[in-house]
Amino acid sequence: MQHHSFNWLAYALCFIGYMTLMVSPPLVLAISSALPLSLTKVHSGIGLIFLLFSLSAILLSTLSDIWGVKKILKIAQTASISGLLLTGSASGEITFYLGCILIGSGTGSYSAIARAIVLRHSSDNNEMKQTFSHVSMYIIIAPVVASYLARFMLDFNWRWAYYSMALMEMSLFIAALLLLSRDKKPQTLIPINKIVQHFKYCLTQKQFVLNCLAIGISFTLFMQVILTNIHPALSNIEKITNTHYNLFLLGISAIYICGIITYRHYIHLSHHPHVKIIVLLLLILSIISLNYFHNHVLYMMLSIYGMCFNLGFFIPLSTGAAMVNIQQAQGIASALFTFSFASISSVYAFIEAHTQLSPHQYMVNASITSSLLLLIISLCFFIKK
Repeated sequence: MQHHSFNWLAYALCFIGYMTLMVSPPLVLAISSALPLSLTKVHSGIGLIFLLFSLSAILLSTLSDIWGVKKILKIAQTASISGLLLTGSASGEITFYLGCILIGSGTGSYSAIARAIVLRHSSDNNEMKQTFSHVSMYIIIAPVVASYLARFMLDFNWRWAYYSMALMEMSLFIAALLLLSRDKKPQTLIPINKIVQHFKYCLTQKQFVLNCLAIGISFTLFMQVILTNIHPALSNIEKITNTHYNLFLLGISAIYICGIITYRHYIHLSHHPHVKIIVLLLLILSIISLNYFHNHVLYMMLSIYGMCFNLGFFIPLSTGAAMVNIQQAQGIASALFTFSFASISSVYAFIEAHTQLSPHQYMVNASITSSLLLLIISLCFFIKK
């Protein structure tokens, strides 16, 4: 029973963490108008969230291996809750940026700590892979729910999106505190002088490093490229009602989960590098379709669905393949996943903030670049040395 409770804590940490991360993009125009700030400054603030998210993933998750999950998670959650409240009550550029810094600094460690909890309480590799596939579901559903929440709150006041997230995080804070205080499986702490050794352990394993990069790029493609640009890209073609857009987002989460379910059905093939190549070729075909049907909403949506299905298969495939040989320093290994995603996303966010590309052009160019990088990484698995 306690074993399943820790799995649910991991799911909640990932779900709430990525909701907090992704609640800001739909609010860009409202924040820009209310504070007031230029769109570039608001996008830069969101880029700061992603950047600090990545740094927090490394720093706090590493400290969780040194001083324990319970202590570090309390610090991280306190920072994130404070950031949400500060951003929600922001009156100008300084308070908005400070809020973004606190949100990223706190929330970045959630998913890494969650993965470390799963690894510590899993009985074998198959169970670990299955649980990680569930984690992937919650991570991908989170930004869709965050978009629903943000757009719903826009009808009242954008600030309540941040206040609502703060209330959710407070509830999670209490639940995590109660559960971790009853953890009967002691955590093996790492002496501070062994940290470099454990980073070296993770970063010298070819399979881990390549899959870690692949996860970072593919998560960025889904969350930062697709989810933050869908609405403006579709709206440039024709007016999209909130109801239709919400149904489209629901379809995205459903098709992504179908990709995860398909992966779980073929989990026994996950060690074959040819599988990744096939999935990536299908992803590239969907991106070509997205570029070709840039003036037709229905076909553009179908192309995005195709991309999301393949990413739903590819991301948990890479996650399981990366972690299967990690026998120690799970907190550091998990932190490197989050660092990879958030640091790459921050680069993409800053590029988007300072380019003059339309949302559709940015989606296509960033998707092509990402898929080619993923293909190169996957081909490296065929190199024996």
